[in-house]
Amino acid sequence: MSVPNFQALAANAPTSLPGPAVTFADLKRALLNHWQIFGLTVLGIVALVTVYVFQLPNVYTSTCTIRVDRGGGAEVRLDKGPADQKTPDLNTTEFTKTQEKILNSRVLAERVIRRLELEHNQDFNPEFLSAGLYSRLFQFFRGLVFGKEEEATQLGDPDDPLNPPLSPKLEGLIYEYYRILDITVARQTQIFEIRVKSVSRQLSVRMANAHAEEFIALSLEQRFGQASKNAEFLQKEADKVKARLADSEEKLQKYREETSLSTTPDSEQKVLEDLRSQLAKSRSELAQFEERYLEKHPKLMGARSTTAKLEKEVKEREDALMALRSKTVGYDALNRQIEADRVLFKNVLEKLKELNVQSAVANTNITLVDKAKIAKQKSGPKRTQMIALSLIVSTGLGAALCIFLELTNQTLRTPEDIAATLAVPFLGYIPHCKSQSAALKLLAKDQEVDRALMESYRTIQAVLRYQPESADARVILITSACPDEGK
Repeated sequence: MSVPNFQALAANAPTSLPGPAVTFADLKRALLNHWQIFGLTVLGIVALVTVYVFQLPNVYTSTCTIRVDRGGGAEVRLDKGPADQKTPDLNTTEFTKTQEKILNSRVLAERVIRRLELEHNQDFNPEFLSAGLYSRLFQFFRGLVFGKEEEATQLGDPDDPLNPPLSPKLEGLIYEYYRILDITVARQTQIFEIRVKSVSRQLSVRMANAHAEEFIALSLEQRFGQASKNAEFLQKEADKVKARLADSEEKLQKYREETSLSTTPDSEQKVLEDLRSQLAKSRSELAQFEERYLEKHPKLMGARSTTAKLEKEVKEREDALMALRSKTVGYDALNRQIEADRVLFKNVLEKLKELNVQSAVANTNITLVDKAKIAKQKSGPKRTQMIALSLIVSTGLGAALCIFLELTNQTLRTPEDIAATLAVPFLGYIPHCKSQSAALKLLAKDQEVDRALMESYRTIQAVLRYQPESADARVILITSACPDEGK
C-alpha cells in the first residue's frame, strides 16, 4: 500500500540511481503488497486445471507379453546336410533392437488398424490419451507453428519394407496409434511387453493382443516367404542337374557307339582276373607233374599244353584290355560326371522334400507368454498429480508476477525505500499539511498544532544539528513531491 503524499528532506542527491536487488525480504514484501493478485493467480490456474482434468475420460492400459527367441530359417547349402547348417550367431543387443523395430514398424501398425477397423471405432480417440495438459499444450502450439502433423511427416520410404508409403489418412491413424502404443524390453532378455492405452477396457485388450498376433503372423509370413525362395532355388538347381545328367548320358551313349565298345574295361578286367587265377592253378599242377612223371608222360604233356594255352589267352586279354582302356578315357570321364550328377541330384531332391515338410509346419520363434486382460483399474489421467503440479506452477507464476509488479512500482513507501533509491541519508518525514494555516500555526508555536506534525519537525531539526555530515553544511535544500506542502 502506498502513502498518498510525504515530504523528504535530503542532501547530496546522486546523479544516478542503483538498480534494486531482490531479496527474501523483498519477496515477502511483494507478496504482502500484492496478495490479492497472488491469490487470484493461484486459484485461477488451479481451478482451470481442476475443471480440465475432471473432464478427461479414464484411460485403461492393457499389457501383452511375448518372448522372441533367437533363431530363424537355416541357410540353404547344397554341400552340407541339415545337421551341419547353423543359424548365424547374431549379437543379442542387435537382435533385440531389430525385433523392437519390427514391433514399432508401420506395416505392423497398419495391419492392426485394418484388422480391428479402428478408423471406424469411436473409442479409438487418442486425443484424450496424451501425456497430460502440458503435452497437449505443446502439441497445440507446435501445430500452430509447423502446421498439421500429416503435412510435416514424410509419408513413408519406398526403399524401406517396414516403412512403405501410405495415404495421408492412414498415416494420421498410424501416428495416433503410435501415441497410445508402448513397446518395452526387459533388460538382458528377449521378453517384450506391448502396452496399449484406450478409453475403453475392451478395445485396449483387443489392440494389445492383435498387435502380438499380427507380429507372429508377420514373422510366419516372412519365414514362409524365405522358405518359398529356398524351394524355388532348389527346384531350379534340380532342373539344372537333371538336364546336365540327361546330356551326359546322351554323350556317353554316343561315344560308345562311335568307338564300337561292346564291353567295358571293368568287365574285361574281371575276365582277365579269372584267367590269371586259372593260369596260376595250371602252373601249380604242371610243377607237381614234372616232379612225378617223365617227359613223355601224357599227364605232363597235357598240363604243359593247358598252361601254354592259358598264358597265350592271358597275354591276348591283357593286350585287348590295354587297347580298350586307351579307347575308354573319354568314356570314364563322362561316366564319372554322370555319377557326380546323380549324387548331386539325389541331395537336391532330399533337401527339397525336407523344405516342403518344414514349410507345411507353422514353426515360429515367437511365444505368446501372457495375453492381455481387461484392466481392473484405470492408469490415467493422474488427476492428483496434475492438480499438485498446477499448484506448484501457479505458485511460482504468482510469486514472479508479484515480484515483477513490485520491481516496476517506483512508489517510495518507507524510509528504507528512500535511502535505498536516492542513496542519501534519510533525515525524516513530515505528515501532509492540509492547509497553509497549519504551517503558520507551527511557525507561531501555536498550541493547537498537531503534536505529530511538531514532533516530525523537531526530529529533523535534531538530526540536522547532531549529524556529523551536517557540521560543515551552509546550505540546506528542502524539497517535496507536490507544491504548497509547507517547504
